[in-house]
Amino acid sequence: MVWDYDLETRHTGIDQDHQEVVAFLAAFLKVLDSRHDDRVPGALAMLYDRIAKHFAYEERLMVDRALPATAAHTGAHRSFLDDIRTHAERVATEGSTEAFRQWAHGQLVSWFRAHIKAHDLALAQALNEPGPTRG
Repeated sequence: MVWDYDLETRHTGIDQDHQEVVAFLAAFLKVLDSRHDDRVPGALAMLYDRIAKHFAYEERLMVDRALPATAAHTGAHRSFLDDIRTHAERVATEGSTEAFRQWAHGQLVSWFRAHIKAHDLALAQALNEPGPTRG
């Protein structure tokens, strides 16, 4: 996966964070494709941590602005992190199976792209509009 401007939200902080997440995702996929299976769990853990950090950033922005879609957006974050954690547990016990590789190249990548379109574009638009902040 590479960053492309189709992923741009027009919110500087979110876009910078997304670019970093994409870089971590690309690095993880490179490790996965190298067939160095001993490195996959660590690379996946690093990706998980970076995504969790990004989600925490977005959630702080939502709470600070008291945005109405916060619960749904946060729920999507939790679901995605749970999915990654489940796959990480399987990798720890089963190794990098073909099913895991398919998930990583397919669902992992497509979920992140779809999440930006479904949630983050609206978040960025709301953040870019003047509005009250939680004090």
